[in-house]
Amino acid sequence: MPKGTTKKSGKCEHVRDLSLRLGKILNSSANEIYVFDTKTLHFVQVNQGACENLGYTMEELTKLTPLDLKPEFTPETFEFLVKPLRDGTTPVVVFETLHKRKDTTLYPVEVRLELSHAEQQPLFVAVIQDVITRKSAENLLRDSEERYRRLVELSPDVIAVHSEGKIVYINPVGARLFGARKPGDLLGKPVLSLVHPDFHETVKDRVQQMQHGKAVGLTEEKFIRLDGRIIDVEVAATPVIFQGKPAVQVFVRDIGQRKRTEAALREAKDRLEQLYTVIPSALFTVDKDSRVTSFNKKAEELTGYSAEETIGNKCTLFALHPCAKSCGLNSPHVVKPFMGRECTIKRKDGEVRAISKNADLLRDVDGQVMGGVESFEDITERKKAEEMLNSMAYYDSLTGLSNRILFNDRLGLALAQARRTKEMLAVLYIDLDNFKAINDTLGHAVGDRLLQLVGRRLKDCLRDGDTIARLGGDEFVVLLPQIRCAEDATVVATKLLESFGLPFDLDNNELFITTSIGISLYPYDGDDTETMLKNADTALYRAKEHGKNNYQLYTSAMNAKAFERLALENSMRRALDREEFVVYYQPQVNLATGQIVGMEALLRWQHPDLGLVYPSEFIGLAEETGLIISIGDFALRTACKQNKAWQDAGHPPVRIAVNLSAKQFYQQNLDDTIAQALDDTNLHPKFLELEITESVVMKDTTSVSASLYKLKDMGIQVTIDDFGTGYSSLSYLKRFPIDGLKIDRVFIRNLTTDPNDAAIAKAIIAMAKSLNLRVVAEGVETTDQLEFLRSLKCDEIQGYLISRPVPADEATALLVESKQRCA
Repeated sequence: MPKGTTKKSGKCEHVRDLSLRLGKILNSSANEIYVFDTKTLHFVQVNQGACENLGYTMEELTKLTPLDLKPEFTPETFEFLVKPLRDGTTPVVVFETLHKRKDTTLYPVEVRLELSHAEQQPLFVAVIQDVITRKSAENLLRDSEERYRRLVELSPDVIAVHSEGKIVYINPVGARLFGARKPGDLLGKPVLSLVHPDFHETVKDRVQQMQHGKAVGLTEEKFIRLDGRIIDVEVAATPVIFQGKPAVQVFVRDIGQRKRTEAALREAKDRLEQLYTVIPSALFTVDKDSRVTSFNKKAEELTGYSAEETIGNKCTLFALHPCAKSCGLNSPHVVKPFMGRECTIKRKDGEVRAISKNADLLRDVDGQVMGGVESFEDITERKKAEEMLNSMAYYDSLTGLSNRILFNDRLGLALAQARRTKEMLAVLYIDLDNFKAINDTLGHAVGDRLLQLVGRRLKDCLRDGDTIARLGGDEFVVLLPQIRCAEDATVVATKLLESFGLPFDLDNNELFITTSIGISLYPYDGDDTETMLKNADTALYRAKEHGKNNYQLYTSAMNAKAFERLALENSMRRALDREEFVVYYQPQVNLATGQIVGMEALLRWQHPDLGLVYPSEFIGLAEETGLIISIGDFALRTACKQNKAWQDAGHPPVRIAVNLSAKQFYQQNLDDTIAQALDDTNLHPKFLELEITESVVMKDTTSVSASLYKLKDMGIQVTIDDFGTGYSSLSYLKRFPIDGLKIDRVFIRNLTTDPNDAAIAKAIIAMAKSLNLRVVAEGVETTDQLEFLRSLKCDEIQGYLISRPVPADEATALLVESKQRCA
């Protein structure tokens, strides 16, 4: 032994060498390796793998024991595990436990613990294997098997296995499909017993192909349930090893519903194709590029293009607007169909037609636009009808001018604009003078044509921005917007009046007519439609009062006159009940004998406030309101009654002359009304004379002639009043049963000073004599007039020279005086 070397030092070196070799072995191992004292349990040696897995340094680990790494271990538990090693009954103890890392996380390990001795010192050596991977694999296998089992058991399709021609497995769905209560009822059952005979060979062939390693495709077959019902199925098969034997695993899907759906779809498709063919609407489809993909017969008829000409082309072939724009097929914002959109198409022959179309997008299963469908119908005639109805609603059918509704609308808009811009506007109310006489004499057809010509002439006198409307009858109204002053309106009114100075050409016959105009101005005469029209009408009424053929601007004083007229109308409606009407009488004298031979009954109104009101002030109003019928009946009965009273008093019989207005004469029951008055008063018809004007007899010559003959047959005399102021036609004098003529006072007034009036009077008397008609001259006021008429052999005269119209008692005195004078 070398000097200085001892036995003990040699031993230490041996232990050190052993420790170094052991450290190399420990650090080269992938497992965790721990060496610890059997008594204190402190780690003597650990490898690098332990440090890495636990997160400790080697220095930290040497201060720990295994119990610090195993949270589930107690000293008793550990001693129980290592007791077999201490007793020498087993060389190795293997167990699984959890290790706790420095960060307190846990992981599963498998521990292989052995007892070892170094230099007679017992040590525990623990080799630790991480079992996470193995545990995961085991868990995955178990999970996979469990998922497979659940997938098979819960599969909506039938999964079955058959081997050697018999069923060895089937899932619950399969049992239900074949009508079994549970899968076990089908195990061991021959496969072909569940297959329709028509498909036995298919099944055998499928098994044979798989035995030879050939692939088998999806097939559709028919199976038989336990209850005998045949079902449609789809079958897929694959070879498997089941319970150590070759077998066939089949996947069966019930496609009965699909088959029924497909049949229903085919039927629906057939119906759709039939509907597509016979539907009365034009129908076509397009792809997403707006190219036509189908075109039905009605579409061919409506457009004039055949399906062959349109399919593959864009619908712009016949649409006047690009289909993509009108249908919006390429717009991502189109999410719902549109209905009833109106547009136009151009037929193959060039004719443009109006259509109403409905359109919707066609989308695929992913909601992407794949095209569109459009139906349309021809609404050309409907549009024409609508235009006609619109024209009827807003335009006068006779003249084509605006009607009252449209005029009121435009006037309202013009007033609103005038308020904003502080401008003036004018309303001209126009009425034709004596138009009624034209209608009555020449007929309504001529009157209508005249109104058309009047409308055109008035329109020609206006600006483009002006509005002219016909309100009805012979009433027209003009709107003049944006005028500067009242003079602008009067200039237009003068222009309109002057335009009527030219004749109207009706079938190469010239007809002259004048007009009267009333003017209201905004903002002076009103600020709403109703007021403007009312005040213009009031001004028109004043123009009529001023002799017609002129215009009048509205003034506030006119309203007072209008109120007076309204008050007069209201009073007149109550006048009959209050017995305010009275009859005056004016005698008619025979020029040859000087005797009174007739009395004209003239109506007067004894107004409680206004005093005696003459016919010129209320007869026109009575005509307008229709009160003339009841008032005229009162005058007729009163006159007949008075004449009968004179006769009963012993006075010489005279004719009683009563004026009939147009409204009275055209009553359907005129003859009955007159007959009843004569019966009620016991007056003989020959003592009643009815006076009618020329305009009345010229209105409708056929009906007038019939009425006159009825009166004649009753024994009543008829006289034409105011003769010479109208048409003075010989033709109607010859046709109608007339007894006499009354020369109007206008020709008598200047009879002795105006050669023309004298000539007219002479001609009338000569004509009447030639037709054997009695002639009465009214308005005679001077002896010279009387003598001139006597020289012309006029039959009778009437006028202030003889007497003014007087009440019945004064007329009675005149009869007494006449009787005494002629006795």
